[in-house]
Amino acid sequence: MKSSDNTFLPGILEGVFRVMAEVTPPLAAMPLAEARQIAACHARALADDGWFYAILLDDRPDEAPRVDADDVYAAIAENFPGPVVRMLSGKGRTPVDAKSLLLDAGSRNERLFCMASGDGRPLAKVYLDSVDALKLCHGELAGIVAGATVNISKYTAPDIALSYAKLSRKIRSGAKFFFCQATWDMKKAQELQWELQLRDTMAPVVARVVWLSRDNLITPPTPPLPPGVAIPELYLRDIRSAYTKGDEEGRRFQAKALAMIMTGFKRLGFSGVLLSGDHSSQDRNALHEEFEKAQGEFPDYNAWNENWHALWEQLMLPPVRSPRYLFAKLLTRNMRDPEMLDFDPASALDVGKASLMDRFVSSCLRYAANPSVGAGTRRFICRLCGVDPRGLPMLGPLGYLPSHECPKGLTEGACGNVSCDGHCECNPRKLCFFRRVFALASHRGRLADMEN
Repeated sequence: MKSSDNTFLPGILEGVFRVMAEVTPPLAAMPLAEARQIAACHARALADDGWFYAILLDDRPDEAPRVDADDVYAAIAENFPGPVVRMLSGKGRTPVDAKSLLLDAGSRNERLFCMASGDGRPLAKVYLDSVDALKLCHGELAGIVAGATVNISKYTAPDIALSYAKLSRKIRSGAKFFFCQATWDMKKAQELQWELQLRDTMAPVVARVVWLSRDNLITPPTPPLPPGVAIPELYLRDIRSAYTKGDEEGRRFQAKALAMIMTGFKRLGFSGVLLSGDHSSQDRNALHEEFEKAQGEFPDYNAWNENWHALWEQLMLPPVRSPRYLFAKLLTRNMRDPEMLDFDPASALDVGKASLMDRFVSSCLRYAANPSVGAGTRRFICRLCGVDPRGLPMLGPLGYLPSHECPKGLTEGACGNVSCDGHCECNPRKLCFFRRVFALASHRGRLADMEN
């Protein structure tokens, strides 16, 4: 095991705010030797910067084919002195595939992984839910130190509840740390911290921040962001405006903005930040300089909070008209940590009604799952509902709604790529399938089942 692997968790738990970098494998079009050389050069450049504690090596397949993370991990680990965490995407993977990958990695002493379900661009035939991936890290895989991702940019009451229910399942399944998807809404950042306090969990959270290159700022923007994460329009407008005055002007404006966001995450109690996106050494140096300056100018929560409200908050407006938050009094002076958890009455659950069809199908499949039901009757009911009888036991967490109605076939909860207003990543015209699961659980008075 790389010696720094043993220090990753202690290092983000000891109270020192850590800055990390996300690295994406090179494009697959180049020869493997060249890809490894590029990865090694990138790792050396991050090491030379001197302020990055760890690297997250991305493994999420996107529209552009990339070199397998397996093929560049060694080149990165050999040229970076700190821990290297590997993302394990469930896209296109079965439990057998994931277990084989983890066993192979363990044999090479690669033991730090962050689990993600994977995106739907394009849609794969199979997906391994991040919760199921976490459950693999026991027994012969007990040496794996596994974390997961979490997306907090949810602005409807049911989607907030679904997001935190999935977070609870990840914690119960063994997640030791979390990488939070990018957010510019610092109320959502504090909402997550208060929710974790309510759950009495000490799992450290590292927040992703995104550097936008000039290439990312074309219209429409093509930032390196997963679905379900939306850049504030006014912030995007001002970055574009700054870049029209020259690269240095654009770089300095963005560095100041991200430095304030990073300082906010530090003042709110996050364990660190993960720098994502396309950035040069000049960009990173400017960001480092502005971050050091911001920490000196705003040495505590109140100082940062006052400046955030005065200068930056209006640029970072939520991407929906009527955003919901779980708590009242977020980003209030002298309330970095809540003296009393004060829930926002506006966040009261409006889950909608479970449809008659969902209630009928659910009742039929629940009956079919009863061991006392004859095999012939079970097959007939399953055929009527379009379900394979062998998959019935997997439908319990869904209230016995057919899992194939989620395009990814997930059964452990909504993925992080649901849009900010609750629509499915793969079919934006429809609400997330788990909204229906949630409404059904509410109808039956079993909302607690969403977390168990």
